[in-house]
Order: sequence, then structure tokens, then C-alpha cells
Amino acid sequence: PRNKLRLTQLQCRVMAYPYVPIGFCEGFCGSLNQSIAAGCHAISTPRDALPSLYSNAVTWLPPEPEKIDAVLPSTIVRALTDEEWSMQRVAAANPHRFNFTWDRAAKEFERACRGEGWELTGEGDNLPIDIEAR
Repeated sequence: PRNKLRLTQLQCRVMAYPYVPIGFCEGFCGSLNQSIAAGCHAISTPRDALPSLYSNAVTWLPPEPEKIDAVLPSTIVRALTDEEWSMQRVAAANPHRFNFTWDRAAKEFERACRGEGWELTGEGDNLPIDIEAR
């Protein structure tokens, strides 16, 4: 249940999420934003929307799947044992910690459904979404 998961996440210091999708995925990795909100040292790969969503809030692993195994264990151990480095990484995530709320997400979704404040971007062009034209 969500409340039990919340308590477990609040007790965690490190969230390692080596995201390597092998098919279509939602691309936002909700458990990653939950770990950031819980104050964990988040570790993941810079794939899909993650870099634009979390920028320096996450310690990034190499994006190439074949390189992850070589650095993942040492990165986790360092996050658990190098308290100064880990706390610097968690502090860097502070601006991201409280950006996500379900109320905010619902309001943003409503705005997107109404076509308000959203743009499509193409080859250097910013094209406003015209819902009536679809």
C-alpha cells in the first residue's frame, strides 16, 4: 500500500534506479521522483525525459547498458559511505523535491487537455498547439 511504501522510502538513503527500457515505457519513472521527494540520494540513467525532469537532482550512470554494471555497485557503495558527497547530491535535489504534487499534476493535466500553455517543438520551431485544427 502507498502509505507503507512512503514509510519505507522515508527510511531509505539511496534509490538506485538503473533505467534501461527494452520497450515502450512511460518515461517519467514515478518512483524516481518519489525517492527525490523522500530525500534519497537518487541514482539513475539519463534516458527518456529523466534529464530534463531531474537535471542535477540525480547522480547519473552511463546511458549505455553495457557500462552500467561496471559503475553501479561502486556508486551505490559511495552513496552509502561517503556521507559528505551523498548529502551534497541530496542538497542539489532540494529544488526538485517539492515540485511534484498530485494537485499540481492534476492542474497541469487539465491545462494540457484544454491546450493551455503547451507547445510542440520541432526542428528549431515553436509551433503552438491548435486543438481545433486536429
